[in-house]
Amino acid sequence: MEVKEGSVVGKRALLKIAANAVNISQHEDAVNKIADANRKLEMLLAGNLRNETLRKRTFGGKLSGLLQTVTRSIYNALRLSLPCGCAQSHSVHLGLPVLPLIGKGQDVERTVRKLDFHVTFANEPQRFRDQSHTTWAWEEVLLRMLELPRENKRKQPVHVRPTPKAKRLNLSKRRVGFAEDATPRLQDLTLQAANHGEGELIRPEGDLAEFPQLSNLCESFNRKPQSAIYGYIADGSANPSPKFGVYYPTSSDNSDPCLTVSLSSLLDQSPRPPPLSWRHRIAAVVAASLLHLHGTPWIPSKLASKDVYFIRRHGKVEYDQVFVTTKPENSSAVYDGGGDDSASYDGNPSLHALGVLLMEVMLWKSIYDFWDDVKSKYSHTPAHVFLNIRSDNGFRRTSSVLERIGFSGGQAYRDAVEHCIKCDLRCDFESLDNEEFRDAVYHYVVAPLQDAARIATVPMISGKGRFACTA
Repeated sequence: MEVKEGSVVGKRALLKIAANAVNISQHEDAVNKIADANRKLEMLLAGNLRNETLRKRTFGGKLSGLLQTVTRSIYNALRLSLPCGCAQSHSVHLGLPVLPLIGKGQDVERTVRKLDFHVTFANEPQRFRDQSHTTWAWEEVLLRMLELPRENKRKQPVHVRPTPKAKRLNLSKRRVGFAEDATPRLQDLTLQAANHGEGELIRPEGDLAEFPQLSNLCESFNRKPQSAIYGYIADGSANPSPKFGVYYPTSSDNSDPCLTVSLSSLLDQSPRPPPLSWRHRIAAVVAASLLHLHGTPWIPSKLASKDVYFIRRHGKVEYDQVFVTTKPENSSAVYDGGGDDSASYDGNPSLHALGVLLMEVMLWKSIYDFWDDVKSKYSHTPAHVFLNIRSDNGFRRTSSVLERIGFSGGQAYRDAVEHCIKCDLRCDFESLDNEEFRDAVYHYVVAPLQDAARIATVPMISGKGRFACTA
């Protein structure tokens, strides 16, 4: 632009151009600073995600090791406390632990110490004509650790640091708590399954030392205790012997028409499935328990729908607590984990069986009812045979059911099931005793299922509704 000398208009135009140039330069500097800050935030976020993954793996290893030790000790304590002649008629069901989200810096041992383990007993003496009649047919109790069992390092592949001697219980009014922390309610859904009466657990009023060690639970259940606690049971196979207080919920009485029903029975009966949110939660709890209870008597090497149980109370099935079952052997031998039959599978048998179970939970039908031609031809054939992805028919069946699962449960659920069936975790040793393989199972199977369960159950951020729970 041509500017005449001394022209006021020309000077103003030059000043305006110069001001615009300065503004553009300042704007570019601000944009560059913002971009640089974003890059640094992205690097910080990536580092935090790597650290969080490492923390979860470390925490998961410690947690699984402790839960394996504790639940194995519970099994031995129950086995030694059922020396009666009618022990074969007693089915014992353990509620799978539902653990909360653990924040950074929280003590794993304290978390496990505060858990209440929900245990139910079903007595069916009528099946054994040579056994004397007993008055109780159903009982449910809550077991609380009085002392944390020491880890048997020969059995446990995951290292858990030793714990100090447990402190004595500090009792007050109707609650029992450990001296370091008296807030034991970590697994709310687990306790709700036992609290259908007044909604709280009855607690003893006196010193716990006044209550006896229960040498025969069958006889103890025949007579209702005067206090809120039957006594305690001990794992005599360990030294020192871990002790577990045996409490009963307010709703636990002989008038409750309760029984346990297996998942396989529910699938065969073809009732209306529970809401999608509950199916997600059942799948997440069962998958996590495969890691937490692996190598214990509570989880078989190939977990199936016949091994998973729920309580049916007053004719209604309660899906908020998942149980596994066992029959404690009446012998002095300490439980030892069974062998591994991985040689007969293309992948890990435990993981493949979990994949089949996850299929059944989401579609809410038996694996043999997925296709019209399977039940008649393969009703007595193991699932891993007709779902063998190396065969043409097996590959087609697996692909079709994965597509249906993805439509019903979402992509994350589908991917978790596919990893289980194909066992494509790229590990050198496909054994749950191997730390690398356990980490891979957690990363590709357990964690996605837990995230999907949280998404399906949490309230929506916007509005007062919830995520859709379709059948």
